[in-house]
Amino acid sequence: MNPLDSGAAPSSRSLRHALRTVTIAGCLAMVYVTGTSSPLATEFFRSLGANEIHFGLLSGIPMAVLGLQFAGALAVNHLSRRKPLFMTSLIAGRLMYLPVAALPFLYPQMRPDLMIGLMIAAIALGNALAQFGGPAWFSWMADLV
Repeated sequence: MNPLDSGAAPSSRSLRHALRTVTIAGCLAMVYVTGTSSPLATEFFRSLGANEIHFGLLSGIPMAVLGLQFAGALAVNHLSRRKPLFMTSLIAGRLMYLPVAALPFLYPQMRPDLMIGLMIAAIALGNALAQFGGPAWFSWMADLV
């Protein structure tokens, strides 16, 4: 059992390890955010035939799934360890971009509207998982602080 999840005072070594892990995760998060929200991502979707409605959905979905934070907070209240929920939801959510990147190469003959629809669904699921796991992150970080 991790001392940071048990309520016991963390040792200096375990605290350094946790802070190192959080720092590395933060750096990787910045790479992810830059890669998925940069002008290159916009051009990628445009090259596949995305129009203003698609970009509106891609921009609006993160706001539409914010309510899942309440479900995540409810789940966190019933867990003794928050890190596994956060890590699972975060990693699964970010992995949803793999089909987005792979679809045009795996199925180049797919209809553009179907491909973009599948991509929007994958991104929506990824955002939903990220929002659900968000409260676990805050709870876990509160333990570290």
